[in-house]
Amino acid sequence: MKKSCLFLCLAALFWFSSCMDTKYVTKKSTFDQVITQVSDEMSQQGFNLSGSSSETKNDLVVLRTSHTEEGGYGTELANNFVTRDTYRFTNATGHSISYTVSYMLRETKKGEQYVDAAEIAACEVSDPSDYEKMCGSNSPIYQVNDMEKNLAIKVRNGKKTFYLASGLTLGGLVLLLIGAMAH
Repeated sequence: MKKSCLFLCLAALFWFSSCMDTKYVTKKSTFDQVITQVSDEMSQQGFNLSGSSSETKNDLVVLRTSHTEEGGYGTELANNFVTRDTYRFTNATGHSISYTVSYMLRETKKGEQYVDAAEIAACEVSDPSDYEKMCGSNSPIYQVNDMEKNLAIKVRNGKKTFYLASGLTLGGLVLLLIGAMAH
């Protein structure tokens, strides 16, 4: 009876063991505020929003590769849905600017949306003399790269989880051996 109880406890520890890390991301509402603020600053410089578009694509990520004599090479892939929003602006003289923001839109277990890995992916101008002011590193669009990360989320750390589960398994085996030797 004691062995089976001990075994069940160890199995439960193994099954539910995981190590979590805290990761800081940006709330979706904060992201939206920054995009609005960029548009406002572009308007102050004479460029008004003339259109926008959005697309989400699955950028597959290779997690690991393996090789066996019988099966050859194998690859484990993960889905990584990346959204790219493009904003287009024009001024009174007909010059245009467009910039693209790349990010991953996710949701917490509580249903709160957040943005991860947001960055400026592209910036184009019709008049090269506008480039530094509108696309350069001090331009309004780079507020996107410097957004406040104001939401702490928990993410599973696979390596720590593996070591914890291995340690619990090894510890359980040692306890079972000690228990078996005591009888």
